[in-house]
Amino acid sequence: MKKLLLLTALLIGFFSQAQDYSSYLAAANKAFESGMYRQAYDNATKAIELNATNEARWLRVQSSLTANAPKERLETAIVDLNLIAQKEPTAKTYKTLGLAEEQLATFILHFNKTVPGYLNESEAHYRKASEAYKKAVGLSPELEPKLKYDIKNIANKLEEIKATKA
Repeated sequence: MKKLLLLTALLIGFFSQAQDYSSYLAAANKAFESGMYRQAYDNATKAIELNATNEARWLRVQSSLTANAPKERLETAIVDLNLIAQKEPTAKTYKTLGLAEEQLATFILHFNKTVPGYLNESEAHYRKASEAYKKAVGLSPELEPKLKYDIKNIANKLEEIKATKA
């Protein structure tokens, strides 16, 4: 009898958690579609806390890369994308990772000028962006025309940083 009660309690806990996950994910999707990116990010984060699926991570990434995301959200997007890449090493994942790294590098370059080492940090993120874009092209050669421009743009940014350091 005790085992049956314990099993019942565990199952109820599991299903209520799954329902909460689904509710948070649905709320995140609805907020995202309505352009309420902060709310979408928060709900996706709650969903991830309950069940760290790639679906919830992708939604949080999309919410992070939309509008004027703060540095912390860009960093979270990069962590999420690296976790997704471990399970889904696709061109889409690497292309989005490149975009997140590039946005973070640009943010640091423009808004962290008073932080010591900001040029090195920005440079490191631009290099990671370029690597991610190249991985995307390697997985899906048809992306080359679009990403070729992004890779070239990053190379120009790296040259500008090099010149600034000199």
